Amino acid sequence: SSKQVYVLISQRHLLGHLLWRWLWISISRRTISSTSTRGGIISVEDPIRSPRYTLSKEERLHLKRDVDALFASGQAFIAYPLRVVYHFTPVAEGEEPSTAILVVVAKKYFRRANKRNRVKRLIRESYRRRKHPLLALAEEHRMHIHLGLLSVAKELPKQTDVDRGMEKALARIAVELEKTGTSPEGL
Repeated sequence: SSKQVYVLISQRHLLGHLLWRWLWISISRRTISSTSTRGGIISVEDPIRSPRYTLSKEERLHLKRDVDALFASGQAFIAYPLRVVYHFTPVAEGEEPSTAILVVVAKKYFRRANKRNRVKRLIRESYRRRKHPLLALAEEHRMHIHLGLLSVAKELPKQTDVDRGMEKALARIAVELEKTGTSPEGL
């Protein structure tokens, strides 16, 4: 069976605070499968073919014009605990299809910044683990997909609640993308 080997490194804040940061490092950025740790057969899978479960800056909606366009002409629905605002734009010549997200948690419901950051972290994590089918749809339909993921929960949600809402949201976005009827042949 295939196991991903990680090294856990902890780092203490220089001023002696009790801030611990956990950093997971994948050895050689490859998945290593082994039958045993001593003298077993080790095979290395191709990292290019396996999807990368990261969330880079290019996948985050940060430009004011993009955010304004999302809220001005985007459509919305609720998949509790998320309110999802989405906007599709066709890909111009020479560009690659992409997805980008914006995560918002209102101060109205979570007054303390650490609670807002916790909810944003839960939402980003849930999206990061489920983004690959959406990326495939964006490439298939040659579209840029911009998502605004807004928390509507009044209490701190659990990861399972956010995951359930994210699955509903991405399924609905896939249906809406199919409704647009834009495909590579139609461009």
